[in-house]
Amino acid sequence: LFLLMVPGDDDELTQLANSWDETTDEELSPTSTCNVFIGTQPYVSLVSAATKGTAGATIHLHSGVHSWPGGDLRLSLEGVGDVVVEGNQGGGYFFYLKHDHLNLTNLTLRGLQPARAYFYIDQRCGVKVRRCVCECLTHAPYDRGATILNSSQIELQDNEFTGCGDGVYAYQSDVLIAHNRLQNCHRHALHCVQVRGGVRQNTMSGTCFIPQLHITHSPELQIDDAIA
Repeated sequence: LFLLMVPGDDDELTQLANSWDETTDEELSPTSTCNVFIGTQPYVSLVSAATKGTAGATIHLHSGVHSWPGGDLRLSLEGVGDVVVEGNQGGGYFFYLKHDHLNLTNLTLRGLQPARAYFYIDQRCGVKVRRCVCECLTHAPYDRGATILNSSQIELQDNEFTGCGDGVYAYQSDVLIAHNRLQNCHRHALHCVQVRGGVRQNTMSGTCFIPQLHITHSPELQIDDAIA
């Protein structure tokens, strides 16, 4: 008599598919290939580090493509090498910055669904975005590259915003927007309302709305800009 055992309802396949999700950071050995760190602590993914890391700490992303579902971010991100962060399938904000004094540096962001903004900064202080490239795919338009509301000491420098609605929209904030490249925006390259600080030496081209640099009710904003 032979008895054939058949797994029910694909239980074994489900366990196999979820096995990587259940891997903890502590299970990573020193010889594991890992490209996400906070300090010397390795993490299995950007999502894991952002979830488990202490607010205000810095996540170091090494070369590669990192998945990100979109939403709240309480840690700084620094790209080391050629770093791509893609995802935001929810279609809201790619990064909704939820902590003061965050730094986002050397990242290429690629949203896979239409969404509101790559960087959403509301009632924050001391946030700096530098050397980031925001790619708007044809099938996944973004309303804005960066939205800055009611914030202070915000710096956007040496970034590239391509194909957004507005490249940068700022309202009632203290900003430094300098040395950015804003091209093929479907509305304005820069749109500032009741803003103070500085707008300096940005390059703007291919914008649908004129003027490319749209400034209203901002007498304290110093403007020294280059328009290509």
